[in-house]
Amino acid sequence: MSEQKDPIMTREDINMQWAFTFLQEMRQDIRDVNRRLDDLSHRMDQRFNRQTATMLGIAGAIIAAIKL
Repeated sequence: MSEQKDPIMTREDINMQWAFTFLQEMRQDIRDVNRRLDDLSHRMDQRFNRQTATMLGIAGAIIAAIKL
C-alpha cells in the first residue's frame, strides 16, 4: 500500500491561489458598493419626491392666497 502524498505547491500555484482569492474579495467589495449606491439612490428618489410634493403644496397655497 502506497501512501498518497499531497502535491507540492509551487510558487506559481501559490500566486495563482492568492490572485484568485484577491479577485473574489474584490468582487464582493464591488457588490457591497453597488448595494450602497442602490440604497443611496432610493433615498435620494424619496427626498426628491417629498421635495416636489412640498413645492407643489406651497405653490397651491400661494395661488389660493392670491385668489382670495
